[in-house]
Amino acid sequence: QASSSSSHTNSDGAPLMRGATGLQNLGNTCFLNATIQCMSHTPLMKEYFLSTQYMKDVNDRGGSGCKGRLAEEFGHVITDLWAGRNAS
Repeated sequence: QASSSSSHTNSDGAPLMRGATGLQNLGNTCFLNATIQCMSHTPLMKEYFLSTQYMKDVNDRGGSGCKGRLAEEFGHVITDLWAGRNAS
């Protein structure tokens, strides 16, 4: 994985752009990847997950649901997408 610094370049020497990271399709996951990309480019959602505020808002003690694991993993994906790496 490449560094998250905006001064890094891709293999062609061009600077990497934050948020211009693609997701690899696994079989028929293109619809899910498109949804994740749209959500990651929604300004309020992007800022919320990049700020890690969501970790304070997650209910990890509830009797049902996934106890915050989905939000945590989505936060990791958003962070990776906006880190300026070539691929996630």
